[in-house]
Amino acid sequence: MRVQFEDVTFSAHGSTLLGPIDLDMTLTGITVVMGHNGAGKSLFLKLMHGLLIPHQGRVLWNEVEASASRDQRGFVFQSPTNMRRSVFANIAFPLKAMRWDKPACDLRVREMLDLARLTEFADQPAAVLSGGEQQRMALARALVARPKAILLDEPTSNLDPNASRMFEDIVIGEASRGTAVIMSLHNLDQAARIADHVIEIRGGRVVKTSPAPEYFQSAVQQI
Repeated sequence: MRVQFEDVTFSAHGSTLLGPIDLDMTLTGITVVMGHNGAGKSLFLKLMHGLLIPHQGRVLWNEVEASASRDQRGFVFQSPTNMRRSVFANIAFPLKAMRWDKPACDLRVREMLDLARLTEFADQPAAVLSGGEQQRMALARALVARPKAILLDEPTSNLDPNASRMFEDIVIGEASRGTAVIMSLHNLDQAARIADHVIEIRGGRVVKTSPAPEYFQSAVQQI
């Protein structure tokens, strides 16, 4: 998928928090958005998805405004979000909103429960899940409608190493099946494990875009 930022800025309380950004990329595999805390990664992803509207410029996906094409993408926030429903019902929610028929919906949700290793929790309240399990549930919900792209805002920052690896495995598998993945991180080692491409943000601006091998080779040379 092609994503374009055309002279995009985002401001609050009279201060420019992000931009100006000009970017034109065809997204394949896993694109990692790198930057220190406060660099603007979350704002960048929210603008990219269309959750926020630029104060200047526009964001396009395949020539369509980001805010008008959100149903083609999934989004996972840094902190798990869940509804006061069962794990099954949480994952099924997007499909019911899209009016999938019940047999197809149930089959797809069962597939995602298996993928997220949550089958045993299907009928339990989502609140009983651990942090890692809740984040895998959020990922399953974001993927259940087979989006063309998925955006992940530092989804493993609060997880232990084992839970992070389980989450990564799902993301890597999904990317191998053709879903474009855009994932913000600040952990260089983790990014090096999974990234195909890198976008680096510093001070609210995109300062570098690069294939992952070139980016991490440069990072090693600077150490």
